[in-house]
Amino acid sequence: MASIMLNFVLPQSAVIRSIAGSFYKFSPLIILVFGLLTYNTSIIQQANAVGTWNGYDTLLVPISWCAVDGSPAAENTPAPNPPNPDDASTNAILWRRHERPTDHIYTPQAGITFRSGINTAWSTLSFPIINDPDTTLGVQGDINVGSGSDFLELITTLNSCEQAWQNLSASGTGVVGIVALDVNLFTDGSGNYHNNILGYGTCSIDHNTGACSANPSPSSDYDGWIAVVDNHYLLQSVANRNFPGTVNHFPLTDSMDITVANTLGRALGLDARSDPNALMNPVMQDNDNDNRADNIALNGAEVSIIRAGSLIVPGREIDPPNEILSGDTVAMRIIDKINENKESSHYTDISSVRITLDIKNNKISVNQNLLGLIPKEGNPEYWALIDTDNNKSTGAKFESLKELGIPSTKFKGADLIIRSDVHEQKIISSAWQFSENGIAELSDNVFRSDFRTVGIQPYYAPSNTIRSNTFVVPVYNTISTTIDNKLTQINLDKPFTVQSIASEKGSKFVDKLGDGEDSGSKFILANPSFPHCFPQDDVNAGHSVKIKIEGLSPNSKIHGLLGPDPVFNGKTDSIGGGTIDFPIPKETTGGLHLVTVGVDDTALTADCVANVIAADGKGIARVLYEDIIFNVPYQLLNGNIQMIRIDPNSTSVDISVANTGAVDNDGELRISLPRELVDAKHGSNDEKFMIFVDGQESPFTEIEKTSTERTLSIPIHFDAKKIQIIGTRVIPEFGTVAAIVLAASLGIIIIASRRTLLSMPY
Repeated sequence: MASIMLNFVLPQSAVIRSIAGSFYKFSPLIILVFGLLTYNTSIIQQANAVGTWNGYDTLLVPISWCAVDGSPAAENTPAPNPPNPDDASTNAILWRRHERPTDHIYTPQAGITFRSGINTAWSTLSFPIINDPDTTLGVQGDINVGSGSDFLELITTLNSCEQAWQNLSASGTGVVGIVALDVNLFTDGSGNYHNNILGYGTCSIDHNTGACSANPSPSSDYDGWIAVVDNHYLLQSVANRNFPGTVNHFPLTDSMDITVANTLGRALGLDARSDPNALMNPVMQDNDNDNRADNIALNGAEVSIIRAGSLIVPGREIDPPNEILSGDTVAMRIIDKINENKESSHYTDISSVRITLDIKNNKISVNQNLLGLIPKEGNPEYWALIDTDNNKSTGAKFESLKELGIPSTKFKGADLIIRSDVHEQKIISSAWQFSENGIAELSDNVFRSDFRTVGIQPYYAPSNTIRSNTFVVPVYNTISTTIDNKLTQINLDKPFTVQSIASEKGSKFVDKLGDGEDSGSKFILANPSFPHCFPQDDVNAGHSVKIKIEGLSPNSKIHGLLGPDPVFNGKTDSIGGGTIDFPIPKETTGGLHLVTVGVDDTALTADCVANVIAADGKGIARVLYEDIIFNVPYQLLNGNIQMIRIDPNSTSVDISVANTGAVDNDGELRISLPRELVDAKHGSNDEKFMIFVDGQESPFTEIEKTSTERTLSIPIHFDAKKIQIIGTRVIPEFGTVAAIVLAASLGIIIIASRRTLLSMPY
């Protein structure tokens, strides 16, 4: 069996096809969730390749870490990362911060793998360490988020991180993926730590509800980031985990780095949820009282949202078997100096400008990020001037700029000009295109401007002294304009120049991108070039799997990790690739596991997913319908369940299996079916199921039955592919109409049993 992933196809009857036309599907790695989607379904990607996990592909989302100077990660404080107490480098500390939630939470529940944002083509291959912009409160590395701070230190630190990543890039294309800040601790305005805040994640606030809104379509410009306290304070290996200067003690060990997982969920569009088991509970939870944080559950709607959000993250890749597909969005940000004029308003202070190319929809987004929020009484105006061909001799002349009312500028060559006026927090925009034929005002069907509010929500340690609310807090506004790229003709690797201008009507202060650089700033949009790895097969625990690697540093020492555990050391070939024998420890639990192959002493990694077959053949298939999860325990020696499909039309459960043992080694599937999922009844009496193996009716034994489940033993041939279990009903509330809805709302999870997941109450 040459598949690192499982195979899945949703039921799609002729009735559904005739009613729904083409049916879009998306691709989680472990969960396949089709809630009643509220966003544009064109974002959903279906894999065409055979042998993918459940018929769908993994999403690889880059994380661009920065450690703030003074934090334990920046200081290389030893022993922060179990099970590897010798990890004392900034690179190892930080990349494990996204490895743990990937392996424990996002890979098994949502089909998302977070990876290092370090690019193969760069000369510097380590995560940046950045300065603490204000050391007057707390200790070095602390960030002031107290009342009245306007989060200026947090925004300044974010901009410093973005600038550091841009400096890493030889081409100046800058950061990719989700920006992540590792700080020491968060303080209030007096330098105290009594807020017990563990992290912040950003989102776009819905102006009607005040809550975070999911990204509505792939053409939306993604701009999420997170900031988290250093995990030195969150792990048992630290002798004194008290927050400095206070009596508050962090009571839980965050061994799965739920802090990072929660804030990443926020950055991908999730709102808070009060369920104590939910990952998005705003306060860390310990549901089984073992002093270890364990709130990791995602429901179907949440998986739909984060899959949608991941699809539009710049630098995101899709991983079908043995190939990598680049993402549809590419972006670059230029940072501007902030707070230059202490007398000016924060909402007329440009913090940064981000340009995003949506390749699939051929649209360009221009985001002018401000330092603060525009008040209702504010009356600012914002200009964006774009020299699309990077040619100063073409485009608008000074006279034209003056006639349009643009504040004094020496910018030359503008081919496109956008003006956005904000009055009573409502935006009115105009746009003009310049060519050799003169000036033409654009109609609003080729561009759209939005007035966005970016907010952050805190994630708290459990404490009786939480003084802040858990709702999203507005931080700054963004003026975002989306334009049909047929007008701009901006392409990958083609330079263009942008000037951004902000002013308040009646004010003399004008802020420009680059300030003294009145000629604008050069942008180049380029896809990142990441290393990759490709497991060549599923693998039984206790054996090795061959993994192809590519794009790492040539002739370099490398190490490999399964989840967070080191299992391999080796060396790349002369071009930074090769095929390695990657050992899987015998005690490894079944299911999908993160594989990371990294170059020693760098943050350059290749990341992929291996499907491990447990030694005892035990696993749990979890079928998710909306927010209801059906746990289906099973045991299959010398094989594994690749897919479970619910067919309401035939009232059956269809199971795809694959042999991983020796030829001619027949086996047995033992499976416990919840009655609420599928049952066979005549009135109040139990009836026998009908079972077919590869289309042939098969004998079976009902080993046990209770009021809640029925356990079957089914003999299967070594080369069996499909088992169909037919009852009299599946998911009992389904009727004729519900059967049609199923194709859009059914979700399936297949997760092998492991301690951390089985201990999670659903």
